Amino acid sequence: MLQARLRRYIWGSENMLPTAQEDPLPVLQKLAELLWRAEFPEGPQDQRRFVAGFADCLPQGLKEEWPRRALEAQGAKSSAADLWTRFDGFASGAMRRMPHAALARAGRRIFGRGLRRLGTRQVREVVPQSFEALKVLSGLDLPRRFKGSDFDAGACRAACEALSRSVAEGNHHQVDGLMVALRLMMPAQSGSERAFARPREDFILRPEVLTWSSQDFLGGLEENMRIVQKCEADFAQLMAAHAEGFRAPEVLAAGLDLAVVYLKNYSLDKADALYSAMEWHCMSRGLPWDVKFMQDLATLRCKQNRQAEAATLLEELARRTPPHEATLRNLGTVYNMLREHDKAKTYFEAASELVGQREKEDLWNLGIVEMHKKNFLEAAPLLEQALAAWQQDEPEDDVTIAKLRDSVGMCYDGMGRHEDAIFHLAEARALYERSIGTESPLYGTACERLARALVHAGRHQEGFEAALEAFMVIALQDAVHPTPLFELLGLMLEEMPLESGNLPRLAQLQVPIAAAVRNLHFREMDRDGNAGVLYERMARALVLSSPATGDAKERQAAQVRRSMARALLTQAAPLVAEATQQGLADLSHISLLIDMQLRTLDSQDAQQRSAALAAGGGVGGIGVR
Repeated sequence: MLQARLRRYIWGSENMLPTAQEDPLPVLQKLAELLWRAEFPEGPQDQRRFVAGFADCLPQGLKEEWPRRALEAQGAKSSAADLWTRFDGFASGAMRRMPHAALARAGRRIFGRGLRRLGTRQVREVVPQSFEALKVLSGLDLPRRFKGSDFDAGACRAACEALSRSVAEGNHHQVDGLMVALRLMMPAQSGSERAFARPREDFILRPEVLTWSSQDFLGGLEENMRIVQKCEADFAQLMAAHAEGFRAPEVLAAGLDLAVVYLKNYSLDKADALYSAMEWHCMSRGLPWDVKFMQDLATLRCKQNRQAEAATLLEELARRTPPHEATLRNLGTVYNMLREHDKAKTYFEAASELVGQREKEDLWNLGIVEMHKKNFLEAAPLLEQALAAWQQDEPEDDVTIAKLRDSVGMCYDGMGRHEDAIFHLAEARALYERSIGTESPLYGTACERLARALVHAGRHQEGFEAALEAFMVIALQDAVHPTPLFELLGLMLEEMPLESGNLPRLAQLQVPIAAAVRNLHFREMDRDGNAGVLYERMARALVLSSPATGDAKERQAAQVRRSMARALLTQAAPLVAEATQQGLADLSHISLLIDMQLRTLDSQDAQQRSAALAAGGGVGGIGVR
C-alpha cells in the first residue's frame, strides 16, 4: 500500500517507481518539483508515509552528483547543495542501520532544513497565492520557539472566570483587557508555527445548514432577543468544540449564519465584529464562501449608512458570479440610497427582465424610484399594487408589510394626502412594535416619517411626540449618523410653531441629546462639520427650553441644560469654522448662530445669578455641582 501511494504521489502511476538498480535521479528531480510546486500530500499521516516511502525506495549506491544534478535541474542555489549532500550521506549510510520510524523522522528534518534554505525564493512566490505551498511544511518537524516552563494555569483560569463575569455584565472595558491578557499568556510561537496549510474542505456551504438566520424574528423584542442569545450560546459551544476555530468550515458557516441573525435584528456592531473576524477565512476559501460573505457584508454596510462601500462590494460580486436577480435588485437598492435614481431604475428593470416578468419586488422597487424622483402619480399605483400583492401572498410577514406601508405613506405624504399617509405610517409603526420591538431602527424610521406627516397635517403636538420618540431610537442606534438627527431637530425647531406655551417641551430632548452625543463620540463621528451643525441645533433646542425663570428647582434644571448647550457650542464652533476654511461648505451662517446663542447663554446666566442674589441664596445655591 505504501509503495502504491508513493507511486501515485510521485509519478501518477504504480508502474514507474525506480528500483534499487535504476537511476534515482528522476525521483530526486520529481521530489524537488513536488517541493517547489507544493504538491506534497495533504495531512500529517500522508506526509509521514511519503517521506518514509521515499527514503525506502532510494537505492543503496547513491552517487554524490545526484543531489547536485537534481538541484541544478530545479534552479536551486549551488551554495545549498551541501544540504542535499547531507541527505545523500544520510540515505546511503542509514538505510541499513536505522529503524523505519527514525529514518522517516530524520528525513523530515533534512527536508525541512532544505526547504528553509533552498526554497526561499520559490516559497515566497507561492505562499501569498495559495495554501498549497504550506502543505509540505505542516507535516515537518520545524524548529519551535522556547515555550517556557512557568505557565501559570491558575492565573489563566482566574482570568477566564473574570472574563465570563464581564461578558455577562456587559463590561466591554474589562472584556477587551482580559482578551489581551489571555492572548499574551499564550506560549511564544514563530510565524512558521502559526501558519497552516489549506483548511478542511469536507463541508459544503448550503442554504439548509444556515438554520439560525432562516427564522423570521417576528415575535417581538423579548422573544427575538431570546432567540438571538440562544444562537450566540450555540455558536460559543460550537467554537469550543472545534480546536481549529474559524478554520473549521462548520464554525465558519455558523459564523455567517449568526451574522445574518444580527443583521435581521440590527445588532450592527456585533455583525461588524463577526464579519471582521471571518473576512480572511471566507475570502481565501473562494466560492461559495466569498460570495456569501460579500453579499451579506454589503447588507451590513447599507444598514450602517455606508452605501458607497456596499456598492463596491456588490459590483465585485456581480463580476464574480453569473447574472442574478437578487444581485441586480441589491445594486438598485444601493444606488437608490445614493440618490442615483436613474442608475437604480436600470438595475431594477434588468432584474425584472432576467426573471421574465415584473414581480411584486419589482413593483415596490420601481415605485420607490419614482417616489424619490417626485413622480408621485407614477409611484403610488406601483406601491399600492406591491402592498396588495404582499398582503395576499404573505399576510403574516409583518416586517415586509410594514415596510410597504411605510413606502406608501411616504408617497401619500409627498402627494399632499397627509391623512392617508398618517394611516399607513401609523399601521407600519404598530406592525414594527408588535414584531420587532421599539428599539429597532425600522421602528424609529416609522416614527420619524409619521411625525413629518402629522406636522404636515397640522397635528403638531402629535408630531412632536412622534419626532421625540424617533430621536431617541436613532440616538441609540449602532448606525447612528448626524444627518437624521439634524433633520428631526429641524422638524421640531423650524416646521412646528415655536410659541412660549410649547417651548418647555423641548426640555424633553435633554436626555436623547446626551445619548446621541455620547454615541457619536464613541464612534468618532463628532469631529467634522456635520457634527458641528448638528451640535448647533441641539444647543438651540436646549437654549430655547432653558430660560432663567421659575422656581429654584426649575432654574437649576435650566442651568444644567444651558451648561450642556454651552459645551456643545464650544465644540461646534471650531468644527464649523474649519469646514468653511477648507472649502468643504460655506457654514459661516452657522458660525453666526453659534455666536448669537453663546451671547444668549451669557445673558440667561447673568439673569439667573441676579435672581439668585435677590433671593439671598447666592449663585452656589442653584449652580451645577
